[in-house]
Amino acid sequence: MYGDVLIEEPLEPLVDAHRRAGATATLTVYESTATAGKGVVEIDGAGRVLRFAEKRQDGPGLVNAGLYVLEHRLVAALPPGIPLDFGHDVLPAAVARDEIVFAYRLPDEVIDIGTPEALSLARKVPVRLRASRADSSAG
Repeated sequence: MYGDVLIEEPLEPLVDAHRRAGATATLTVYESTATAGKGVVEIDGAGRVLRFAEKRQDGPGLVNAGLYVLEHRLVAALPPGIPLDFGHDVLPAAVARDEIVFAYRLPDEVIDIGTPEALSLARKVPVRLRASRADSSAG
């Protein structure tokens, strides 16, 4: 999981989707209209990742949220002592080897906490989201 995003979603549905897909790796994605500076993925109709376009030009797309479910064999095959980025190195290489890399769509955008300003704003958002979800489940 990336350390500069906040995701308020249960993990069980993500893991279940990974298992159902028979995937080597599953990454979370969300729809965004502003993708500049973000890792964008292209998927087929079944949710299988076809291509990664890291840090491309701005526009709409599916953004890599940075939360993954990985099979042990994928992690065990990584070369020791070499810094790798999952969104830039590991997962694109798995797609190139024709391994099943599945995209799990999150219902909401993730909250960026990668800068002091974004973190300050994010401190206010989760409280609102949790209160809203509690209200909707109480009815």
